[in-house]
Amino acid sequence: MVKLTSLIALVALPALSVAQFAALQEAGNGLVRKILSGVLRFNDTQVDRVMVTKSGQDPHPYAVDLTDLNWEEVLRSGSETNPFAEKLPDDTVWVITMYGTDQVSKLFMAAFNDVATYNSSESGGSLTPEMRFARMDYGTETILSTRMWLWKVPVMVIATNNMKDLRFFKIGQIAPFHVPMSDLLAHRERWESMPIWKGEFAPGGSREWILVPLGNAWAAYHKYMSKIPSFVLLMVSGMMMNFVVGFGDKPATGNPVISDEERKNQIRARLAVLRSEAAAKEAETAEAPAPTAPVPSVEGSSAVKTGKASKRK
Repeated sequence: MVKLTSLIALVALPALSVAQFAALQEAGNGLVRKILSGVLRFNDTQVDRVMVTKSGQDPHPYAVDLTDLNWEEVLRSGSETNPFAEKLPDDTVWVITMYGTDQVSKLFMAAFNDVATYNSSESGGSLTPEMRFARMDYGTETILSTRMWLWKVPVMVIATNNMKDLRFFKIGQIAPFHVPMSDLLAHRERWESMPIWKGEFAPGGSREWILVPLGNAWAAYHKYMSKIPSFVLLMVSGMMMNFVVGFGDKPATGNPVISDEERKNQIRARLAVLRSEAAAKEAETAEAPAPTAPVPSVEGSSAVKTGKASKRK
């Protein structure tokens, strides 16, 4: 990814010489680092992660790295540097792994690299000579993944029949470890049991042609966006998110806008009213006389006694 300093140099002084441009870029590089460490309080590790944005694999002696510029020639001839190399035999089997920056991709790539190192025919391993290995960084290269209609990584693609028959193996279909991956590739009948991708966008499909301009357009867009440093994109996305959240929280038209302090005062006043009402009820309850049992009247009791005396006579 081109750094912010490159953009400053390109926009501000496009007519600079090579030496002047390099000096300006280095000065801008130091300025950006000071902003990240002094203003945003990034430590050295975080600054390096922001300034060095491309995260790829180290070069592998038995697995070629595919890019948007070389993938067609590499998959056709197996050569990165010789455009006049002969076409590979029709029985060539390409094992292509597309990876990202997540932890699962790291596990997947570690297993893939071990298979290419210890099991490939080129390294003296037991896999068949027609099997070749390639890798592609999903975060930086876009054309081939778009042509294969892949939007999630990691994934291992086994391509046969001159790249016309594609089989996809994702997490859950293959364990991201050396032994299970090498065992799968060693048994052709096992990986051939995976269905070949068929459909309108698949190789030979009625709409395959759509993916060609789509992949090129997506690569051009990605190339343009990659010139913007990641921390700038993070800041812009944060501003957009704040705008969306603020717009969603906007009060309805006609309702008065109440500040936080006024809202707190209203709550305090309401609580005071509730407390006073509760205190008044408690006072009324305390003042009310306790209920007593009914006392029989004197007349009724004397009448009863008179009746009893007459009966005795």
